[in-house]
Amino acid sequence: MDDLESLSGESAHSDVMAPVSEAKMHRLGMTTVMVRNIPVMYTQEMLVSECANIGTFDFLYLPRSGNGQTNLTYAFINFVSEEHA
Repeated sequence: MDDLESLSGESAHSDVMAPVSEAKMHRLGMTTVMVRNIPVMYTQEMLVSECANIGTFDFLYLPRSGNGQTNLTYAFINFVSEEHA
C-alpha cells in the first residue's frame, strides 16, 4: 500500500482523495504544515523572521520560480513536535 492510500484510506489512483480526518492526523503524528498565500517577494529569511516560534521547526521549504526571482507563494514547515505544529 503506498503512502497516499494509507493516509486517505482510499486508493491513490482515485480521482478524488478523501480528506484526512483530524483524529487520523493526530494518530499519525503530523508535524508538517503548508503555509499558503506568501507574498511572492518573500525570501526564506523574511519568512523565518515572521515566525513567532523560531526554534520549534527543523525544516522550512519555500520553493522558487524557474527564474529564481520569486517564490511560488507557499511553503512547507516541519515542526519538531505535534504540539508546536
